[in-house]
Amino acid sequence: MEEDASEASTLTIGERGESVAEAYLREQGWSIRATNYETQRGEIDLVAETTEPLGDRTVEMIVFVEVKARSRSGAILPESAVTADKRHTLTYMANRYLSEHAESDVSARFDVITVVFEGDTPDIHHYSSAFDASGRIN
Repeated sequence: MEEDASEASTLTIGERGESVAEAYLREQGWSIRATNYETQRGEIDLVAETTEPLGDRTVEMIVFVEVKARSRSGAILPESAVTADKRHTLTYMANRYLSEHAESDVSARFDVITVVFEGDTPDIHHYSSAFDASGRIN
């Protein structure tokens, strides 16, 4: 029974982290296209859209965001939970999202947002372009 309580607690922290990350991105002016986008291989926490400068113009960027949340800081950093297997799965799911939404000629990237709940204010770190489409850490 204790394991179930732990799983529920982890789920609650994860959901809270995703909510904080979504609010953070909206505050930055980003649009949220999807939350918890599911495939048979898993889910992408957030699919967002922003604009970025590219030379003398701006481009729309689809950003696939993995959110990692912890209840307090500790020896294991939340970003370390984005393993090579997880990065490859996220890449697969992102390609599926792009094909399902007929997004063949768009700019896209993978970000990681970590949220640590300790004290009154969550500690948020945003790792832009955290890894590439082959799963290599940038």
